[in-house]
Formats: sequence, C-alpha cells, structure tokens
Amino acid sequence: MDSGERQLVVLDPTSMPLVQQRGLARRPATLEGKVLGLLDNGKYNAEIMLAFIAEELTARHSLAGIRWWKKEANSQPAPAPLLQEIAQQCDLVLIGVGD
Repeated sequence: MDSGERQLVVLDPTSMPLVQQRGLARRPATLEGKVLGLLDNGKYNAEIMLAFIAEELTARHSLAGIRWWKKEANSQPAPAPLLQEIAQQCDLVLIGVGD
C-alpha cells in the first residue's frame, strides 16, 4: 500500500565519532645512512613543505638518499603498487599534506 507520503530522514550530527587506537610507526634509532622517501599528496604547498623538511634533514643527518613521489589524485589514497614501491626503496617515508 503506497499512501504517497514522503518520508524525511533526520541524521543526528551530535553522535560521538568512532575512534580507533593505533600505535605509532616504528622509528629508526638514527637517520644516518637511511633513504628518505617523500610522498607529495598533490595539494597546494605540499611540495614546498616536503622540500624544506628534506633540506633540514639533509643538513642534520648523513642520509644515503632521498626519493620523491607524487600522488596522481590528492582526493584518492595512494595505489597499493605505489606504496609497495616506496616501501621497497626507502627506510622511512614522510607524506606531505598541503593547503
């Protein structure tokens, strides 16, 4: 039986968010001789921020190298093959989020 009435769905925006507990990523004891990976998320200023951090870390530590990547779409997660490539080539990774 269709009475032709329309229904209104009301969402309560005051509910508590679901918070997931996660541990920190492992950190190396030193950056000496490590390869630093930098992943630019494609947002405005991310590249500038990562370049500044890379310059500072290079000045303070004897890095073995720096590798750069840039996501194709800042609104999408990095593809699994890209993350695997980065993990294979780097000892540690920084992801730049601009704006």
